[in-house]
Amino acid sequence: RLYSAWGLGCWGMVITGNVQVSSSLLTLGADMLIPTTITDSSIRDFRVLASAIKSPDGNENRTLAVMQISHAGRQSPNFIGGRIPFIRHPLSASATRVGRGTGGNVLTKALNRLLFPEARAMTEHDIDEAIAGFVRGANLAHLSGFDGVQLHAAHGCKHLVYLYFPII
Repeated sequence: RLYSAWGLGCWGMVITGNVQVSSSLLTLGADMLIPTTITDSSIRDFRVLASAIKSPDGNENRTLAVMQISHAGRQSPNFIGGRIPFIRHPLSASATRVGRGTGGNVLTKALNRLLFPEARAMTEHDIDEAIAGFVRGANLAHLSGFDGVQLHAAHGCKHLVYLYFPII
């Protein structure tokens, strides 16, 4: 309903929230997730979402629907991140922790340590899996009727980079 309401607003483009490439690297515990196998059944809800954004009142092509494909990186928390807390660490470009090097007070540091474990640096295999997830997500977006994808892989990074690609 929220995306339908935004679609009615005649925005040029509506970008979904995070659609995660991995079930073990979630940010909110209830994130949208790219299915491991793309079938008519697994993309049904994504088709509904794209349609709700693009034509909430039946008037086609008023608003572009863009899927944000995301890798949570080190910002995948302990308790709702899709992993066993304190046992399986999130994957990131480097073995760092959320809040590291930012200063802050004792309470902030304690909360960061409790909620966000130190990430494990990704191996070449992990990187290949992430790339495959982004490719699967772009394919899902295309098959679901989205007009483009936004790649988001900057969770926990100081310099954010978002890339938008129209689906042709």
